[in-house]
Amino acid sequence: MAKSIVLCKDLLRLGRNNAMVAYYTEIFFPDNDIRFIAVSDAIDTFKGDNEIMPFKSVVNEYYAKDIFRKVRSAYRTKALNGEFTAAYAPYGYKKDTENKHQLIVDENVSGIVQRIFQLAADGLSAYKIARQLSSEKILTPRAYVAEQYGKYKDCFHPKYPTDWNHGTIVTILQNREYLGHFVGNKSTTKSFKNRKIVRNPKEEWIEIPNTHQPIVEQYVFDMAQKATKTKKREKSASEHENIFAGLLRCSDCGRALGYVKGKTEGHQGAYNCNLYRQKAIRYCTAHYITHKVLYQLVLDDIRRANEVFVNNVSHIFSYKHRVNGIIYKVTIRFYFKDGQFAVLIFLGVGPKKLSENYLSRREVPYV
Repeated sequence: MAKSIVLCKDLLRLGRNNAMVAYYTEIFFPDNDIRFIAVSDAIDTFKGDNEIMPFKSVVNEYYAKDIFRKVRSAYRTKALNGEFTAAYAPYGYKKDTENKHQLIVDENVSGIVQRIFQLAADGLSAYKIARQLSSEKILTPRAYVAEQYGKYKDCFHPKYPTDWNHGTIVTILQNREYLGHFVGNKSTTKSFKNRKIVRNPKEEWIEIPNTHQPIVEQYVFDMAQKATKTKKREKSASEHENIFAGLLRCSDCGRALGYVKGKTEGHQGAYNCNLYRQKAIRYCTAHYITHKVLYQLVLDDIRRANEVFVNNVSHIFSYKHRVNGIIYKVTIRFYFKDGQFAVLIFLGVGPKKLSENYLSRREVPYV
């Protein structure tokens, strides 16, 4: 007797991944007493033989793979023809109402794009440009799309739709579509089974010149590229290795703490919240701590732990915790037992001394 039933029009509706279909029909459904029925394919796992089911599953997967290949080929053909196929036009453009594959200038915001390139050409960094646009209360590209089309409403802070990020500025400055060229095939999906989007190498991009009206002149574009280049330098002998890279998090927002190099001689740098650095105090606070102080705190903690191991000395610490009005006293003792490091946990309640009122005593290995 089946506990439940999975009913489909045909096997194709269950899935087009042969491996997953085989897992469910051959293992999961039988093990859990689930009856599977595919009406059009005359498949019923509780009635008769279903030897044809694996073959149908293979055919279904091949069909999906073939469709995926044809769709990818069709998009590549459109790209070679210079036809724009993305969901939304780049900031500064909009789709032609008579031809959705053709870009036309959006007069509402094209001037902002020109200004971004001119500011970069004048020597302003992407960070300073973002700060200036934010101070002028200009909607970010995502906020502008949300206002025009009602999309991407979850892609920016609703209270601060005018907070520009330097990464957005860099993306605009590097986009060659503002020169009037179509640039496609920049990304793809791994396979018809895995829809994760991956970035194609620049060598595989398709660029068709002069497909739409340019917003930026070539010489301005070339000058602005200097703002997006990162200067690389060799680390001097006096600089230390950042041993905390990737390990520090803000206690409030959870973002990573970024490292800021010291500007004065002997200053080893400091760490503060990346969200604060990007969005200022409205989003989070600095959580500033110097590398020297953090290094000493961690080193002292390591030395204390090392003392417990090296000297085989018990280490005890206690704290109080209130739950539903009751004060619990917790004492944790680290010590060696039978050659292994272990933890002894005491739990007491009330104002009495902990040793006089044990409610629980647990001994667990310390890992």
